[in-house]
Amino acid sequence: MTKLKPYDFQEHAISWIKKQRTGLLALDMGLGKSMVAILAAQEVNAIKILVICPASVKYGWAKEIDKWTRESSKVIEGRKDRLENQKWTIINYDLLISKPILMQLIRTKWNVLILDELHYLKNNAAKRTKAVYYPKGIASCADRVWGLTGTPVLNRPIELFSHLKALCPERLAPNI
Repeated sequence: MTKLKPYDFQEHAISWIKKQRTGLLALDMGLGKSMVAILAAQEVNAIKILVICPASVKYGWAKEIDKWTRESSKVIEGRKDRLENQKWTIINYDLLISKPILMQLIRTKWNVLILDELHYLKNNAAKRTKAVYYPKGIASCADRVWGLTGTPVLNRPIELFSHLKALCPERLAPNI
């Protein structure tokens, strides 16, 4: 069997993101954002990795994780699922509004939090955005937070603000 190998631009992206505590990887669709995040998480020797993504791609993530690492993952299906002691956990954004699920996620120390389709968190007032970004949210329980998107700004520049506020607050603070 042929060993899969990233392209040069993907190797560059892996090298860059693995050095970031917080980072935003904005590549066009189909260029391998998921694979970059998976391999970067491997390179930083992450033991607990949480992927939050749209429901429609949860099993795609599980497949990619298996393809690139030969490791299994736990896909959270519904509000009654329990987290297991698994290296890779995958959950969709809509389940973040479930208090029992959210509490399990917040009680876990994540080495890497991967936010796929980051533009799902563009609205500061949305429950899922608050569950991830705001004080004592899931992002506060992670050593590294990496956002992935092909569309970082959908309609208005203000839609990028919640990401910048969460991923690099020091850049938004006034110089004193």
